[in-house]
Amino acid sequence: MQSSHALLLIFAILIFVAFTRRAPLKFFSGDDMMNMYKAWQTPVRELLISLAAFWTPGYRPLGGIVYRISYSVFGFHPFPLYAFSWALLIANIVLLYILVARITRTLFHPLLTCVIASVHGMYLDLYYSAGTIYDHLSAFFVLLACVFWFDARLRNRAVLLPFMVILLTIAACDSKENAVALPVLLLAGELLVVSGGTGLRPRLRSLAPIALSAAAVAIFILARVAGTADLNSNPAYRPRISALLPNLST
Repeated sequence: MQSSHALLLIFAILIFVAFTRRAPLKFFSGDDMMNMYKAWQTPVRELLISLAAFWTPGYRPLGGIVYRISYSVFGFHPFPLYAFSWALLIANIVLLYILVARITRTLFHPLLTCVIASVHGMYLDLYYSAGTIYDHLSAFFVLLACVFWFDARLRNRAVLLPFMVILLTIAACDSKENAVALPVLLLAGELLVVSGGTGLRPRLRSLAPIALSAAAVAIFILARVAGTADLNSNPAYRPRISALLPNLST
């Protein structure tokens, strides 16, 4: 079974490579110019502090670190940055395959999921612009958290689970704001996939790491997103509360 999964995973990666093999050869995009300048103008100390102090104002510091290292080491040469960005996408395919395989315990569904999720005409910007490195990093840590979560919960191995969940939540939020969906994904997995155990107490104990992740996300939204000018000046980041009801006016 393990060898079959390995072969199918390699097949999924080869399909992705066949369609995106030119990605590492692209030149910097307009977003890359803006992101690199912003990272270079931000003091290293401020970037490092923002990684741990996720409640302080700061614009996606983990991506900023990547841009800063890339320019410091390789200068104005796009290949290393674009190769890293492409490698992250491949790593995300690996994590997605592992996650689906762990949930479904089949051969077909992980392969189908990876092919559908990794190759699409609407994803061209993800392939050919390293300006989406924030999305790549965020997806990496979210998927890694989900893989770790399901591995621990389905095998009843809760050692270090709260620590790993909160650490990966912070890393994902340091990458991009869409990581706030992580505790929702973990909660859905806990309620829909993982067995509830023998009583209420085991279930509540398992929900504690998710509560920690949700608390970190709430702090992140109320402090960093609200306090960072590059984010709160964008109407898309202004909180709006609405009922999830269908529109019957049309």
